[in-house]
Amino acid sequence: MSAFSDMIMRTHIGVIQEDMYQIWQDPNTTEFFSTFVKIHMALKDYKMELMKEASKDGVPPLRSLFLEYPEDTEARKIKD
Repeated sequence: MSAFSDMIMRTHIGVIQEDMYQIWQDPNTTEFFSTFVKIHMALKDYKMELMKEASKDGVPPLRSLFLEYPEDTEARKIKD
């Protein structure tokens, strides 16, 4: 979900809105999406630090375990 993987949260409405399910189409979906908006907002300071680091050092905000922990042999084994 975008709350965890993107710096900017978006819903991707799409080009043909009538063919794409929208978050406001029913109360359950709206409530579900609201949960992840709250998580995204709770992570805002952390994500801001990652973006500053990316701007300063060129390290991507979303990175593999290998990039974050290059000396960790277990991190090298994880492919997803």
